[in-house]
Amino acid sequence: MRRLGASPSGAGASGARAATATPAPTPSSPADPLSQAAEAYVVTRAASRDAANAPTAVVVESVRDETESVKFLRLRASGEAAVAALAFRPGQWVDFYAPGVPKPGGFSIASSPAQLATRGDIELAVKKSRSSACGHWIHDECAPGDEVRVRVGGRCFLTERDIATRPLLLVAGGIGIGPLRSAAKALTETLFTGPKTSSRPRPLRAVLLYSGKTRAELALASDVEALARESRGAFRCVFHLTGGEATKDPKGGGAEGDPSSSDGGGDAKRRRKNEEGSSTSDASLARTAWVSFRVGRIDAAALREALDDLERSGSREPEERGSKPEEGAVAFLCGPPAMSDFAEAALKTLGVKDVRLERWW
Repeated sequence: MRRLGASPSGAGASGARAATATPAPTPSSPADPLSQAAEAYVVTRAASRDAANAPTAVVVESVRDETESVKFLRLRASGEAAVAALAFRPGQWVDFYAPGVPKPGGFSIASSPAQLATRGDIELAVKKSRSSACGHWIHDECAPGDEVRVRVGGRCFLTERDIATRPLLLVAGGIGIGPLRSAAKALTETLFTGPKTSSRPRPLRAVLLYSGKTRAELALASDVEALARESRGAFRCVFHLTGGEATKDPKGGGAEGDPSSSDGGGDAKRRRKNEEGSSTSDASLARTAWVSFRVGRIDAAALREALDDLERSGSREPEERGSKPEEGAVAFLCGPPAMSDFAEAALKTLGVKDVRLERWW
């Protein structure tokens, strides 16, 4: 379910299956007040935009189960005009109009702007909601070939310059990973395209702190792990498991914060050696330095550590990024209200001037 309001502290396609006129599925479980409020917000905002710009028709290219409660959709635009109408920045979302469903849903875009420009598609991760009839349609009826309509919205996002030049602290809770995956993909694409592409290790540019109850509920976790491995040190992700699950690294290493880990904090030491040009192999880098698991919620200490690592990395090669030291890091938050409110307050206490989030649920 999408946002209740933005709170930035800083700055017809061919081949579509015919739309049916069957009534939208009725959620079987009781709706909770926050979900109802979020749906009402989406519907109200969507109605206010209808007169300004009509939604764009797209075709569902694929839909799959990402987790037991999350569907992953790829939507294809047909023609240059449709692609241009869907231009977006990481952090934005779409009003989603499903056939036969009277009210739109609102879902974050999980793919990168470059993917839309080069391939003509966008991707969404949609969690099943007790209140969203549109979300129920996606989980229960959506199939490849369906035609739906979408329209980009959202005032809170990361600009091209943010992605290209500034340190990024990304904080996700649950399905809030969608727009942060978009940002991470945009970063890696920026680093590894063009004439300056190099195979040498990169200074740390972004840290993702991603919280979920269990590994099974971490939507898109394999995607962000792959981005971290491919970034050659520029992007790190730390998974926080809040359900008390054992945290042995599935690739064989102990997780940070796990008593079974044999090095007692060696991950941080190896990470810093790699940042300084260590000859550690890519495989070791992927397993220990740039992907890790911890038990417990994202707290002030985790935020402080991530900011310290970004600052340490940025102090070595500021000229490579073209950023100004006084700008500092951009923090982008997306998750349940309690998590976002805590992280926003903690980051401001830690001196972060540019904190961007949208409140939802």
